[in-house]
Amino acid sequence: ATQSDRDALAVMLASLAGEAYFDAVAAAEQLAVLQAQVAANASLLEVTELMFAGGTVTAIDVLQQRQRLAAARAQLPLARMRQRIQQQRLAVLAGRAPLRALPPTAVEQPALPPRPTVGAPAELLDNRPDLRAVAERTTAARDEARSAVRRYLPAFGLVAQAGRQYFHATETRTKDVW
Repeated sequence: ATQSDRDALAVMLASLAGEAYFDAVAAAEQLAVLQAQVAANASLLEVTELMFAGGTVTAIDVLQQRQRLAAARAQLPLARMRQRIQQQRLAVLAGRAPLRALPPTAVEQPALPPRPTVGAPAELLDNRPDLRAVAERTTAARDEARSAVRRYLPAFGLVAQAGRQYFHATETRTKDVW
């Protein structure tokens, strides 16, 4: 069961590391989208101000665009923080110090390994280490229960001994085995 527990822990750690990687990539993408939104809102504000100077739009349009730009800029620190948290989570799962700088997460997705064969449902116990550990614990508990029941049952034993026994030296001729 211990080996299966170790294997289950390895599967769980690999799953968490994969999830942390994709979360870090998603956070980097969200930050990039937000930065592009801030740049677009800033250029749109410039256009709106030029249109206001030309008399095409009202002051409300300029104020609304300034408000949109300020709202987008206000989200930047939170997005940077999310990205940093995900990078540190990935660093911890990779066995690195969390404050150590990590290389930037790539936007490109790695190639996936071949899809594992699922097999029959009966083979599930052999393929998953966590289920294998549970099965081994169940077997051990069943054996322990059987042993406990057998301890309370009466036990019969047969003992046999053979040998020579003499009370006097003269009996060696008359009695062979007792």
